[in-house]
Amino acid sequence: MIKETLFKSGTRYLSDVLIDLPDNCIFDKGRVGGGGTTVALRNNKDYIIAVPFVSLIENKLSQYIDGSICGVFGSLTPGKRKIIRRYHESKSPRKYLVTYDSLEKLISIIENIDGFKLLIDEYHILFTQYSFREGAANKVLNNFKKFEKYCFMSATPLSPEFVLEELKELPLEKAVWEDPDPITVNSIKCDDILSTVRSEINKYLNNQITGNAYFFINSILFIRDLIRENGLVSENTRIICSKSNRENDVIEGIPNSDTFSRPKKINLITSTAFEGADLYDEEGKTYIVSDADREHTLTDISTSFVQISGRIRNTRFHNELTHYYTRTRYSDQITYEDFKASCDEEASRARRIVKQFNENLDDESRNAIESISSNAAMITREKGLFKFNVNRYNLELYEYKISNSLYSNQDNLHREYLLKGFSVIKGYSNLELQRISIQRDAVKIEDAVEFIKGTNLYLQDTGSGYHYVPETNLGDLDYDEVMRIIDKYFLRWPFLKEAISFLGYSEIERLNYNHTNIKRVIEKKRLQSKSSRVANLLEVEGVTTNKYFTNTELKAILDRVYKMVDYYGSAKATDIEKYFNVRVREAKGVKGYLIRHKRTVFGQ
Repeated sequence: MIKETLFKSGTRYLSDVLIDLPDNCIFDKGRVGGGGTTVALRNNKDYIIAVPFVSLIENKLSQYIDGSICGVFGSLTPGKRKIIRRYHESKSPRKYLVTYDSLEKLISIIENIDGFKLLIDEYHILFTQYSFREGAANKVLNNFKKFEKYCFMSATPLSPEFVLEELKELPLEKAVWEDPDPITVNSIKCDDILSTVRSEINKYLNNQITGNAYFFINSILFIRDLIRENGLVSENTRIICSKSNRENDVIEGIPNSDTFSRPKKINLITSTAFEGADLYDEEGKTYIVSDADREHTLTDISTSFVQISGRIRNTRFHNELTHYYTRTRYSDQITYEDFKASCDEEASRARRIVKQFNENLDDESRNAIESISSNAAMITREKGLFKFNVNRYNLELYEYKISNSLYSNQDNLHREYLLKGFSVIKGYSNLELQRISIQRDAVKIEDAVEFIKGTNLYLQDTGSGYHYVPETNLGDLDYDEVMRIIDKYFLRWPFLKEAISFLGYSEIERLNYNHTNIKRVIEKKRLQSKSSRVANLLEVEGVTTNKYFTNTELKAILDRVYKMVDYYGSAKATDIEKYFNVRVREAKGVKGYLIRHKRTVFGQ
């Protein structure tokens, strides 16, 4: 049974009613920006507040500059430990903000946690990022019961089927707000999502749209493309992304910023600030970008999407956002229900294996088995014994549901909007509508190539490709009209501009203007390592994260790719394991592979 607390009309924040957060439960605070963390920071109790990202700590520290809270993250050097102990001895009440993976270190430094309450903020991330932050999640899950009082809090709690196994017995308490805060989603299905976002950015830069644009997109590569294509600079653009990788300190000449830095006309934000961080900009407009070809950008409507919708705290556009997305291309052979049934079968086998291993093997045998069973993703080892990891099983279902079901068609996506309380305006991007119109034209790609070639706007490089020369004299031709026609062609055939740059006119002609062949050769030219070429061409052929393929399908795809790169030997379905981390699957009696992630180091 869920315990509900009603927050009457006119109430803005939890702190208007609550002196403290509820104890020993999962707490659904009901809305983003409800001030749950503020309750813990401002009352008279000792608190340790565990959060998923360093950026969340830095964000709060910028709001509390009086030294009343202590941030704990990163490498805890002797100097930092000394600062923590000094704070611990001198402050009352004591308020620690700590990352999930530093919680255990903090407990060891302060030693005595009697009287402290633990708040696990944005607790849903313990699950949604479990696949690559399992260690950090376990730091929380293995230590929260050391506290007499604790609270797992989120404005976007997980559905019961995806709650972490360690938390399933906790009661659920929910804040119910009498004043709804409805948000309208302008849901735009895109054919070429990069061009759509580029076009929207240009409207802001040209003052066709007022205000400041906030693009929430979890891809540095996508951000780099936008900067290059739109000519963005630090004067008009702010980037907020993770600081864990030094390569992100400066991206295409634009420095990585903080959530509390000055807003710019264009703001490009990755997942480091999707949840928990406060952004302030009265003129901020929210855009969420979900590109099906970049699986990590697909946003779960029930968690991250809702979180993003409330990130800009004071915007006058708080009741609206735009969602640009592309539809996933997935195999019709395996639905979510089929996939779940397959996972259930594997889970049953894994449980039987765990039971047999633990009952019949000694430690030495278990060590040997563990060393060769790294693909048994649902089996872990704890205190010398094997264990079936329910969380990994549930995460596999969750990721598949987002990647292959939620974004598979507009109806699924819009149904999910409505379930989470959004109203929806359906639509297509202007670029897609233009493309639909353009595709009715009788012009063939060979005619377009000849037209562009005849303008001499693209001159040959030392290699086989061509580069754009804007100062070319077009004689009696009207430059603006010529560029309008060329842009029209590039819109109809998005790969054409890159084909001219990479291949040149002769090579395009040699390929008989065949779209698929041109795309493949572009990829072949771009890549160096043969294994890298294979892996990247496999992605071009549609082999991407969380997609399922039968052995027959994979063999056919690999065979095509091998011929493209003059690869030795015949293709086998098992070759896919050289290029991707995979899971063996059997759906409806047909054997195949579920693609997980592309390998960093390719198999020989």
